[in-house]
Order: sequence, then C-alpha cells, then structure tokens
Amino acid sequence: MEEHFTDDELAFLRHARFGELPKRVRPEDRVELEETETPRAWIDVGPSQEQQRALIAGAG
Repeated sequence: MEEHFTDDELAFLRHARFGELPKRVRPEDRVELEETETPRAWIDVGPSQEQQRALIAGAG
C-alpha cells in the first residue's frame, strides 16, 4: 500500500533526516573564483633500465 504524506509531514521527515539547512549565502557575500590547473609533478620512479644497465656495466 502506498503512503501519502502531507507537506508538513514531509518537511518534518526531511528535517529529521538531514537536520537544519545552513543559512543562504547572499549574492553580495559570494566571490568569483578563477579555476586554474594544478601543476603536474613528475613521479620519481627511480633510474630507468638504461641507466641501471650503464651503472652495472661501470659507465656510471
């Protein structure tokens, strides 16, 4: 059987589940953001196979 709730009952259930909503941010309190890309750092994976071979061969 399908249940039907009044608007007041639904408001109570939302409040019980989610709690108080934060206060609204006024338009004059907002700031404009400029998105930038984060710099990509190279992952240090150690010496390459070619560098390892050269070190083992005594060229390092």
